[in-house]
Parts: sequence; structure tokens; C-alpha cells
Amino acid sequence: MKPAPLWSKALHDRLVVSVFGRKIQDQIIDWNLEQLRKPIASNFRPMIARVCSSFAVRTFYAPNASKFNRRIARLNEFDTCFHVDSSNILRGTEVSGPVEKTPMVNGEADGIELPAWHSFMISSADCPTVILWSTETDKTVVFHAGRESVIDRVAIGQGFGTHLYQSVVRNALKSFQGERPKNLRFFITCGIAGRNFCHSVHEVTYGERNRSMIRYLTKHFGHEVFLGSPDLGCLDLELLIARQFRSFGKVEPTVPFHDGLDTFGDKDSSGDFALWSCRRAGNGPDSKKRNLVVVNRF
Repeated sequence: MKPAPLWSKALHDRLVVSVFGRKIQDQIIDWNLEQLRKPIASNFRPMIARVCSSFAVRTFYAPNASKFNRRIARLNEFDTCFHVDSSNILRGTEVSGPVEKTPMVNGEADGIELPAWHSFMISSADCPTVILWSTETDKTVVFHAGRESVIDRVAIGQGFGTHLYQSVVRNALKSFQGERPKNLRFFITCGIAGRNFCHSVHEVTYGERNRSMIRYLTKHFGHEVFLGSPDLGCLDLELLIARQFRSFGKVEPTVPFHDGLDTFGDKDSSGDFALWSCRRAGNGPDSKKRNLVVVNRF
């Protein structure tokens, strides 16, 4: 079975992004890449190997973004990559060359500086993935941009003065210091739609934290980042990311700057949900299941 992506787009002739959702044909697939770090993943490893083969990919890097640490890593900060051999067997492979003295624990980072002829994979379920590149130098950074990666809600609630800059967007832009903003492009894929990503001020446990977040984001990035009644706090995360690119790096969005997918609500031709969604799953059995985003740079 050749895995076909739910959605795919060539951002330019050497950069392609693809999204894999809940189904491959009629088979339900959980793309959580944490399965690669387990000793036994008998059905999952061959599926990932087939994904790699369909793109003619032999080596890929898979940052573990579960800590929302806003870190953008370089390849020499990984002590392990994943390699598909000629028999389509997926193996973890020690990275050749020097590794930094303090490599990431289990690959924990939100993103990576992606060189040519390398691939990036990340599993997610509502959190967008962002691709940022230069039209002048081709430098490319790919990163996970979940809510906790682009804002620090705890710091906002406590009134800390530094939280404006605690964003993976700002850290990604640091990789492009010296580049002209007009040469930078970004694209956002596989996120939850704002209408389904609400933070009500009336919520019992987090209502006051939500109120602080709504007030702060409205002040710094405009009321447009929330849809409908402000008290509902329906956050358009993709627009917030675009506003952060403008605020932190004077980078303006091109049209379109995102794929239009909604991990929460999109359905396939059979009427089944097309993508995994943490928000939709709640505390149910699907809460740990993930979609797959693959970015290939040639």
C-alpha cells in the first residue's frame, strides 16, 4: 500500500510539504512519531518507511515538540536521525560528525534548520506546522507552532514584561539575521480553525487566564486574531502567527499563507473526520493520536 497524503503543496521547486491524516485508503493510522522511539513498533515503522520511499527520502529528522520549548535546532544538535535502507527498513542511526556537548534529550525541539537534501517529519493534532524560507539564499526553517510555542500564557497572566518575545516565531527569525524581510516567505499547515479553538472567559478553571490572554493578544496583535465575541476567545492561531512575523521580523504574508485545513472539523468523502484533533478528542481514547506533516527540501 503506497501512502498518499491527504494534502500536498510545492512551496517552490525544491520545497514540498505534505499532510497525512487519519486514513490511508480505508485504514486508520495513528502517526504519532513517539512510536519510533519505542523498541517495538512493528506496524508503524514499515508505514513510515513507505512514506519515505514515496518521496525518495532516505534520511529524516523528527524533533520531539511535546515540550513546546520554542527551540530551533541545528542538525548537529541531534544525536539520532532516522534512515531507510535499500530494503525499506527504518532504523535509528547515530549522526556522523560532531555532536554538541549538550545534545537535545530525545530530540526535544519545536523546529529545525533544514538543509538541502534533508527531510523533516512531525506529528501533531491541532498545532500548526510553519515553513519559513528565504527566496534569496534558500535557507529553510520548519517548526511546530502550537499555542504554548507562540505565547506564554502563564507569563501573560502574571504580568511578566518579557513574555512578548517568548515565541518560536521570534526564535525562527533569528536564523535569518542579516536577510532582508522582503525575501522571507512563510507557510502554515495542518492547524485547527479559530472557530473551533475557543478560550472562554467564563470557563471555570482557566477563565481568568483566558481573559488575560485575550486582553494581551488583542493589544499587541489586534482584535482580528479572535473570531466572534471576545468573551469566547476563539483564537485564529494562523493569523496570530502571521501577525507575529510582521511584528517580530517585518515579514508580510503572501496569499495564501496557510492551507485552509481544519484539524477539528474537516471530513472526508465518507463523512468521517479527515484529521486527528486533540481538541475534538478531549480526554477520550484518541487524545494521543496524531497527523503527520512531512517537509522535503531538495
